[in-house]
Amino acid sequence: MLTVAVSLPAGENKPLNPALPFERFPHQKKKKKKNYVCFPVVIASPRGKEFSAEPFLPPSIHPPTHPPSPPPGAAEGRCGVPGRREVGPEGAGAGRRGRHRRAPAVRGGMAAAGGGAERYFTRWYKPDVKGRPCEDFCVLQHSNRICVITLAEAHPLLQNGKTITSINYQISANCSRLQNKVSGKSKRGAQFLTELAPLCRISSSDGEEYTIYSCIRGRLIEVNENILSNPALLQEKPLTEGYIAVVLPKFEESKSITQGLLTQKEYEEVLSKRLNSSS
Repeated sequence: MLTVAVSLPAGENKPLNPALPFERFPHQKKKKKKNYVCFPVVIASPRGKEFSAEPFLPPSIHPPTHPPSPPPGAAEGRCGVPGRREVGPEGAGAGRRGRHRRAPAVRGGMAAAGGGAERYFTRWYKPDVKGRPCEDFCVLQHSNRICVITLAEAHPLLQNGKTITSINYQISANCSRLQNKVSGKSKRGAQFLTELAPLCRISSSDGEEYTIYSCIRGRLIEVNENILSNPALLQEKPLTEGYIAVVLPKFEESKSITQGLLTQKEYEEVLSKRLNSSS
């Protein structure tokens, strides 16, 4: 049977519990774990030999250990940390962070999409709406069903020499797209649009007036009010900050709304035919 003998510092007569590796003094606070008093422990064996053991130290006051140095030739990543790979601006093929990059938010402005328009949106085109030549529109379909209505690159408003003078969301005496109020996840209060529902009317400096149509069925989520104060956004950034409106199709119609629309390749063929016929 082993016996344990604990030595106290000089001047201390308070007995200690041999079963505990350390004990606090009354003046020490319990919250501060680093204020431990450790005593050397001497273990006596039946043969009379004594073995000294190192005092117990809690993990909080152990000296810090430095991580092992990386093997020679190991590549360093960002901030010089071995094994961490640098994530590029697009995040494609750049490790775990690149694969789980979140899609940009559509509501609140297409400025957030920016360079992600090609990555997260699919382009669909509606040429010659209502038989009016070259009045083409582009529908940017997001992966979460949201569609953004914009002007196509061949629209007369985007040609040289055109200056936009006014944009009016007042469709009729009793209908204004600016009065569209949406609330809740079910988009209560949103105006319902058909394929040929007008969104706004745009006037140019040459006296022409162009009506912008929805091109798809769905609920009107928002209109771009920034183009009212800055109409030049329509011509400078038609696919991002110069968008017209945001429409949310019904869930059951999210795959069928593209029927009757052209893909980007088909639209380029239409543009080439126009060029050949005009020449």
